[in-house]
Amino acid sequence: ELGIFGIVLTLTGVFGALIGGVLDDRVGSKRVIMVSLVLLLVGAFGILSVDPNHVLFVSEVVPKAAGSAPFSSTGELVFLAFAMLVGLVAAPVQAASRALLARLAPPDRMTQYFGLFAFSGKVTAFLAPLLVAVVTQASGSQRLGMASIAVFLIAGLLLMLPVQTTRRR
Repeated sequence: ELGIFGIVLTLTGVFGALIGGVLDDRVGSKRVIMVSLVLLLVGAFGILSVDPNHVLFVSEVVPKAAGSAPFSSTGELVFLAFAMLVGLVAAPVQAASRALLARLAPPDRMTQYFGLFAFSGKVTAFLAPLLVAVVTQASGSQRLGMASIAVFLIAGLLLMLPVQTTRRR
């Protein structure tokens, strides 16, 4: 099941990257980033809404039968659908952020901007796992721990709002 899941998400990611590139050219990087962040939130909460007996937190489903085929239960299919949504928008949000930076950075300081972009990612990479661990430990719930990632997605949305997509001279 894990292998099939990985293959499905990889293929979904490829299609997402292709679609995201076209959308980036047509509607702009900022819109692709904003829509992707919203869809990442939807996907994340959708994934978190699935347990063996429920989908969307409250809709009861029949649990997976022992020995049944991979992704044969309603819960697994709903989980897979939300995971595919995450896979679909993960590449476009990353690519569009780089495309936006390339459009906004002054040409004579492009390497400095991309260096800062890469450095800031490396320096802050521990924050989400740390928040997940702290919330999970404090609450005793892995689901709440994973839900804390929404803080970063919402912060990204809010920080993107004032971004102007035309370069100032």
